[in-house]
Amino acid sequence: MADPVTKKIDTLPAMEEPVATNDKLLILDVSAPATTMTKLITMNQVRISAAAQLDADVVENAKIKDGAVTASKIANTTITAAQIADTTITGAKLVNGTITATQIADTTITATQIADNAVTEAKLGTIKRTLFLRVFAPDDTLTVGSTTNFFPFPISLNNFIVVDARINLVAASSSGTVTVALLNQGGTMTTLSLAAGATGMSASGTISTSYRTAKTNNFLGVNVTAAGTGAKGLSITLVLQGVPA
Repeated sequence: MADPVTKKIDTLPAMEEPVATNDKLLILDVSAPATTMTKLITMNQVRISAAAQLDADVVENAKIKDGAVTASKIANTTITAAQIADTTITGAKLVNGTITATQIADTTITATQIADNAVTEAKLGTIKRTLFLRVFAPDDTLTVGSTTNFFPFPISLNNFIVVDARINLVAASSSGTVTVALLNQGGTMTTLSLAAGATGMSASGTISTSYRTAKTNNFLGVNVTAAGTGAKGLSITLVLQGVPA
């Protein structure tokens, strides 16, 4: 094989600084004839083509663009505790909603892997909150009556929807059904009943999709339409579901 054609090569000062895409690099293309073996390419033509070209621990956290790692780049159950340094996970490095349970091996994330104050409610997606409301004191006997302004929904529940609604009694009615209508947004959200002898419900009452949304400072109303006999201590339990603002 003939010797390759070479030219005088001077030190390129720019190569000693951060490399620009138009900086030149001299290479020998051994697959080309000797007369054209010596070639000049720009740095933006240089590519990493194999994992072996990256040494271990070369890519640092600062070199990863915020929000650049998505679920499609993470094989299922490949993230374990060994891959997560203590307190290194922050919201800035996660694209919203892209890492799911299938990407994380069971029981690998503990409190030490999560930086203080790094996970906010906005990163949790849909969550549930439970309200317990005492309508009659434990020793107070139920009476028929209605109040449309019983409980104002707080700002933390704004736009949450009621997904479960139940009533309980401290003392059951000895005869007659206890019936309570819950009012919201100008209509009846649900009507809940307890038969004589019952103190609690085993399942949620049917909830109207038209009147189930909590709005800040709007009131939940309570209308006791049937009090039974001797029933005491009425309470309401609501489960609301939504995305924190």
